Amino acid sequence: MVRQVMPSFASQKNVIILCDSWYAKKNLACIVDEYPNLDLICNARADSVIYDLAPQPTGRRGRPAKHGERLSIKEDFTLSAEKIGDYYMGVRWVLTNIFGQREIPAYSYKRHAG
Repeated sequence: MVRQVMPSFASQKNVIILCDSWYAKKNLACIVDEYPNLDLICNARADSVIYDLAPQPTGRRGRPAKHGERLSIKEDFTLSAEKIGDYYMGVRWVLTNIFGQREIPAYSYKRHAG
């Protein structure tokens, strides 16, 4: 369906697909890669694993690291000091294989208790 309607939106600045974690699959991400003005925003599954970006090659023998250390949403994201609505937000670039090996911005949030 996305491929059918995207030609109609070719002159638009940006088209965003917003979906939940059930739709965050490689088939949908591949379609997003076909159109420069199409983006995907989705929830990740609660059991998804994210990694820090791979460190720079050391120049030593052996295979270079494919990814950095495993990250925790609760411990490894620095939330903003300023509230956005009722939430504190954090973002960092991570490595994921949800859509094949790629770097994506991952956002974390916490609702302000009060």
